[in-house]
Amino acid sequence: MLEDLAKRLEKNYDEIVENDVVRDVLYLVRRYPRPEYAPFVDELSVKFIKQLTKVARTGTQEREQGIEMTPDAEVLKALVAYTRYGLDKIEAGMCLDLSACQGGRMHGHLYACGAAFKEMLAQTRKQDRRTLLEEAYRWREESTRICAKVDTEYSIGQVIECSRTAEMIAETCVDHAEKEDWVKKSREHLWEAATWLEESALEGAGYKFALIGEELYRDAMNTKDDMMKESLLRDAMMCAERATERLPASAVPRRISVLMKLGRYGRILHGLTHDLEGYRIALRSYRTALKLAEGCGAQYKNIVTVTKTWIKRTRQMYQAAFATTSRMGANTGRRPDPEYPLLSGRRLEDFLDE
Repeated sequence: MLEDLAKRLEKNYDEIVENDVVRDVLYLVRRYPRPEYAPFVDELSVKFIKQLTKVARTGTQEREQGIEMTPDAEVLKALVAYTRYGLDKIEAGMCLDLSACQGGRMHGHLYACGAAFKEMLAQTRKQDRRTLLEEAYRWREESTRICAKVDTEYSIGQVIECSRTAEMIAETCVDHAEKEDWVKKSREHLWEAATWLEESALEGAGYKFALIGEELYRDAMNTKDDMMKESLLRDAMMCAERATERLPASAVPRRISVLMKLGRYGRILHGLTHDLEGYRIALRSYRTALKLAEGCGAQYKNIVTVTKTWIKRTRQMYQAAFATTSRMGANTGRRPDPEYPLLSGRRLEDFLDE
């Protein structure tokens, strides 16, 4: 009964190439929401369930390819049930046809897939939203623990996802102290992931560093404490710099994107601390992005134009801030910071062009 669908799931596992396969999966689980009572229960291998849930999750989350589906609560509950059925089979030792590594990967990935469905289901609920999110958080943690032994890169990704889920839980908290606890957990997961990446030699480390930087930046923009905001911004900048160092040379669009974001982080840091270091970092990042874009031909023409605009604006802001800092130093009798030697005979333009 499932032979044809199994072939299509395998074909669409890494990338959805047939939009109707997602519709067929959602139709199947809607019609048979309890896998243990489905007429094809004997055909439900762990591998099939893993493929079915993976395709369903990809199909319900991919927006840029125009294949987004919006499953209702009943379908999401059914997808959680299929995921749980697959987990039960693994934990009962019913996947002897798989190696320990394969079984471990499927085990950890299924927990992550189920957590994603629970998070989507939580968005459709009000009364039990918090409960569903906490269940998703525990499943993310379990996925992290299992994959740490068999799939380090995926495990680090789940640590980042734990941070996001913790942040969603924080949004449901009424008690301020409890909310702060979940916000703290969210940040700790990001720092944990960054530390893990720093110590690893993973090929995908650059992409993960970029993602952590974006999450830390978003967290910084949401906090009202200026000291914490500055700390988070500096951490975001550190992760963005690590990303540019460890992204593969072929990932030019991603490197340019990270450099542009690093420039933004630097400008915001200056606005917060009035430290000219932020503008120095911004200028350096924009110039590096411009150099990369100019070397990529006509298809990056728009990026070149935008980057040149930001360099011009940042230089102007830097000049104004530089002059203000120097006047303040002169009025108070304090020596200006030696890193910004306006009074040492050097032209500001030369300083900016370093």
